[in-house]
Amino acid sequence: MELLLTFTYATLFVFLITKIPFFHLKEIKIKWIIMVFLLKIFFGIVMAFIYTYIYPVRTDADIYKYFDDSSILYNMLFTNPIYFVRMLFGINTDASELRPIFTQMLCWYNVDTLYNDNRTLIRLNTIFRFFSFGHYYVHVVFMCFISITGLVALFKTFTSIITNKTKELFFAVFLLPSVLFWGSGVMKDGLLLFSFGMFFYFFNQLLNTFTVKSLLWMCLFVFAISINKIYFLIAALPGMMAWYWSIKTNYQYSFYKFFLVHLFYFMVLLNIHNVLPSFNFAEMIYLKQHNFLNLAEFVKAGSIIHITRLEPTTTSFLINTPEAIYHVLCRPFFFESRSPMILMAGMENLLILLILLTSLLFINKKAPKHQLTLLHFSIFFVLILFSIMGLVTPVLGALVRYKMPALPFLLLIFIILYDKEKLLKKFPFLTKILK
Repeated sequence: MELLLTFTYATLFVFLITKIPFFHLKEIKIKWIIMVFLLKIFFGIVMAFIYTYIYPVRTDADIYKYFDDSSILYNMLFTNPIYFVRMLFGINTDASELRPIFTQMLCWYNVDTLYNDNRTLIRLNTIFRFFSFGHYYVHVVFMCFISITGLVALFKTFTSIITNKTKELFFAVFLLPSVLFWGSGVMKDGLLLFSFGMFFYFFNQLLNTFTVKSLLWMCLFVFAISINKIYFLIAALPGMMAWYWSIKTNYQYSFYKFFLVHLFYFMVLLNIHNVLPSFNFAEMIYLKQHNFLNLAEFVKAGSIIHITRLEPTTTSFLINTPEAIYHVLCRPFFFESRSPMILMAGMENLLILLILLTSLLFINKKAPKHQLTLLHFSIFFVLILFSIMGLVTPVLGALVRYKMPALPFLLLIFIILYDKEKLLKKFPFLTKILK
């Protein structure tokens, strides 16, 4: 039954991809999008195999935690429909009568300092269960379709600004090993790829032509990000404000505008506790790191790395940011890999380093102004994300997964920087690949 349902839904989504105009891309045949979708399903199944047979402790695997918890919520529909509606939509969920139900779950309660995003995945899996009848691989197919939709939105945004590097962008958005693997499991990462990709797509549409429809869609995906990975929203907001300012001033002094907006934004963010004592950003980062370190030590994480322990102060946050960026950007090294997944990430880092060196050797000193604005956004966005991730994450296995949604923007920086014609002139054999 599971195999039949999985095949049926995969076929249905392939049909939708061929019929929905949104998935039809210039210079990219629809069969390549279908192939990526099927490849994502394959990696989603491989991930399930790994966490079933290689790391068989089901309660430790994120792909199963939210799935298993959703069965408890789903079954409430048949025993107490009112409780089901309250739990699904978050209506007075702190009430004492619901606690015995939530305590049966692994992930409903956590110590997150901003928003308990575990509940978002539990609820999403609950909705999937109306179609899957409790079969996990159907959830994989649904998540792969959701995530590839976000990636298509991201790709369409990039190619609307960079028109002569379609194949490079296709690789950066769809084919990075981390994106294929971590973006295909039944976890928060696939949902983030969807919500942020769509948010970025509608933001770009608003920059070009303001419509109420695009604004409403963007607000919807702002909400979706805020209940999943709110720090992505925190990282993107100043860049989007600077981007808008740059466009309205004909791209003049774009980098300085980005710098000033980010400087002001983080001065406010790091000092807002003086006005709103309940919101202390530096202390939140400190607590996240503290909780992660305690958890890593408790479970004896195999890929734990040394990171400097933070103090709940702005000074400590700033001093340790360079180390944090270094860890996220460069690690894991391929020679420190202790598992196939860490080895994959180490080899991917080598590939990214090679792409970086290529962009520096064949640098484009005359990139169009509108592309430079996207470049500046990506630089600041990646630096902020890598800072936050590196400050709080002491485990390589978690680090390679958390940074995955930022990798297309990291490669985008190098793609904008490199001069394609200069590279092809030096290495003509690449023409068949890149043209």
